Amino acid sequence: MNKGIITTVVLAIVLVVGITGFAVCTTNIGAGYVGYKYDRTIKNGAPNTIEGTSVIDAQLTGLVWINPMTQEVLKYPTTIVTRNWTGIAENDSKEDWSMTVGTKEGKNIEADIYISVKPRDIGSIIKNFGTKKFDSIVDDDIYGLAKGKLSVITQNYSVYDIQSSRSQIQTETAEILADTLLNTYGVELVRFEIGTLSLPADIQTKIDEKTNAMNEVELAKLAREKQDETNQMIVDQQKAESEKELVRRQNEADAAAYEKQKAAEAELIVAENKIKVAEADVEVARLQKEAELEKQKSYTAEYFEDKKLDVQMKAVEKINPNVKTIITDGSGSGYAGLVGIKEVLDGLDGE
Repeated sequence: MNKGIITTVVLAIVLVVGITGFAVCTTNIGAGYVGYKYDRTIKNGAPNTIEGTSVIDAQLTGLVWINPMTQEVLKYPTTIVTRNWTGIAENDSKEDWSMTVGTKEGKNIEADIYISVKPRDIGSIIKNFGTKKFDSIVDDDIYGLAKGKLSVITQNYSVYDIQSSRSQIQTETAEILADTLLNTYGVELVRFEIGTLSLPADIQTKIDEKTNAMNEVELAKLAREKQDETNQMIVDQQKAESEKELVRRQNEADAAAYEKQKAAEAELIVAENKIKVAEADVEVARLQKEAELEKQKSYTAEYFEDKKLDVQMKAVEKINPNVKTIITDGSGSGYAGLVGIKEVLDGLDGE
């Protein structure tokens, strides 16, 4: 019985030692990370190591065996690491990470910074920061570097212009910080943004007063512009009404002129028709006159013909009152055989 107990205890001890040894001698590099093995027994600059270090230049993932006495695995993220370096809000117990930087006048301001970085050249990171964890590199070294670069830029601006120039300050700082991080430390700057800029109380009061005064001026300006727009609308409306009235009067004048023109044209047509009627009347009168003259001429010829016949009749009656009147064509051939008549008539004609 005692022998069985002893065996169980021994197995348990071996199992515990094995589990402990496995836990101590292995490390797991999870997803989103890569690892590099640091070996204290290797001299700096030895072959297959990162230049100037004792870190073996071989990227590791998953389960890695190490000698816990002499080796250590350095882990670096392959994804973006984000930090919000802001001040302490009301009822907030977190640490104040806002950056205190100076202005051209030497006034201090507090700046909230939002930053995102990503390891790009891990060899360069290890050469510059050794075996330091990447989170510590971000919170210590990159924080200090970003604060220094921001301070260099803000010292070129007046405290009164710092807030209105935030976008430009942010761009200028991001450019020089990104260049230094990547080319010197092997870290890519993904995002750099300046949040709230807190000014000294006395400066903020002056700025607020100036802002309020400018706002009042701006409001007055806007009110004046609005009034100008209203006045212009009234002027435009009156102008439109005047133009409309002018068009109406012009149309009325054109209509009146048109009516006058049509009336004049009608009167002219009536006058022309009257002239034509008068001319027709004159023509009719002329024709009637000519007809009358022709008639008178025919009456005169008939008259003289009748007169001649009357003379002939009287001559015949003188010769013989019992002789009847004979109508001839006037040539004398009809009565040439009558004894003495022709001679009588010729005699009468001679008289």
